[in-house]
Amino acid sequence: MTTTPRIILNNVSFHLSHTPVRFEKVTLSFENLKYAIVGQNGVGKTTFLRLLLGDLTPDSGSIQRTCTMVNVPQSHSSVDENATIGDVLSASNILLALNRIKNGSIHENDFDIVANQWGIEKRIEDALSTFNLWPVDLNQLFHQLSGGQKTKVLLAKTLISPADFFLFDEPTNNLDSRSRDILSQYIDDSSKGVIIVSHDRALLNQCDRIIEITTQGIDVYGGNYDFHKEQKEIKRQALEQAIQARTEILIKSKQLTQTRMERHQQNESRGRKEKIKQINDKGSYNKIELKSKKGRSENTNRRIRLQADRKLEAVNTELADARAKLEIQEKLDVCLAATWVPNNKMVIKIENLCFGYDQKNYLINDFNLQLSGPNRAPSQDPMAAANLP
Repeated sequence: MTTTPRIILNNVSFHLSHTPVRFEKVTLSFENLKYAIVGQNGVGKTTFLRLLLGDLTPDSGSIQRTCTMVNVPQSHSSVDENATIGDVLSASNILLALNRIKNGSIHENDFDIVANQWGIEKRIEDALSTFNLWPVDLNQLFHQLSGGQKTKVLLAKTLISPADFFLFDEPTNNLDSRSRDILSQYIDDSSKGVIIVSHDRALLNQCDRIIEITTQGIDVYGGNYDFHKEQKEIKRQALEQAIQARTEILIKSKQLTQTRMERHQQNESRGRKEKIKQINDKGSYNKIELKSKKGRSENTNRRIRLQADRKLEAVNTELADARAKLEIQEKLDVCLAATWVPNNKMVIKIENLCFGYDQKNYLINDFNLQLSGPNRAPSQDPMAAANLP
C-alpha cells in the first residue's frame, strides 16, 4: 500500500525566544500542491519552514511527515564548510560506489548505495547544464562558489532528487533573469509538492495555496497571490465596516443611556415640585406615598444603569474582538536628504580589477570602470547577479 506524501501539523504551537515569532495551535496539511508562505518580515516564515523540515521541535502538538524533502535555504551558511558540490547534490557516495563498480567491484554494499541511481551522472550533467554550471569539478568546495552559483547548485539538486516535497526560501535571490525563468518553468511543470517563501510576486502567482503568517495567526487562502490579496482586502474592508458599525452602536447606546437618565431626572424634578406644591396647598404631605415614590425612583435609576452597563459591555466586547482581528501594519517613512555631485566629479575609478575564488578561474578579469557625476552606468550583464557573492 502506497502512502500519500503529506506533511501534517496537528495543533502545533511554537515560540522563538526573544522574538515576536509565535505560532498557536496550528493545524494544517500539505499535500501534492504548490504552497506559498507570505507575511511581513520578522513574523517567522523561515522559522515555519524549519519546523516543517524538522530542524526545530514544536513546543506542543505534532508534525507528521510521510514524505521525503529537499530544502533550498536562503542562507548558505548552514552548509558544512568542507562540503563539496557533489556532497550538496547528495551524490558523492553514489558516484564513488558507481565508480568502484565500473572498476570491477562486486561488493553488495556498493550496489545498495547506487540502488536505482544508475543514470545519476547524466542527470547531474543535465541539471547543472540547465543553470550554466557544467562542466564543473564535483569535488570543488561548495563555498568557493559565488552566491548565485551556490543557489543554482541547490536548485539543480531539485532537478536530480526524487524527493516528494521541495522547500524554497527566497529562491530567486542572487539569480539572473534566465535562471529565474528556469525556476518558474520547473515549478509550473513539477508534479511534486512545492513550498515557497518568497517576495517574488510572479513566483507566488504560480501557487495553488497561499499561507499567510501574521501577528494574529496563520490564514490559508485557496488560489494564487493575486486572489489572496483580493480576499484579504475584502476581509479588511468587512472588519473596518464592522468596527465602524459597532463604534456607532456604542455612541448611540451612550447617548440613549444619557437621554433616559435625563428623562428620569426630569420626572424626579417634577415630582419634587408637586410635593412642594402639595405642602404649600395642604400644609402637609403623605410620608408613606413619598417614601414609596422615592423607592420606585431609585429602582428605576438602578435598572436604567444596569441595562446600560450590560449593553455597553456587550458592544465593547464586540468592538474589541473586531479590532483584534484587524492586522495593524506600521508604515515606515524615511526621508533622505538629496545628494548632489558636481559635473565631471570622479565618484569611483576601477583599474585592471581581477576577482575569483581561485587563481585559475577569474569571475572578473582586467575590469576597468570610471564614474563621474552626475552620470549613470547601467549593467546589462545577465550573469551579474549570479556572480556576486
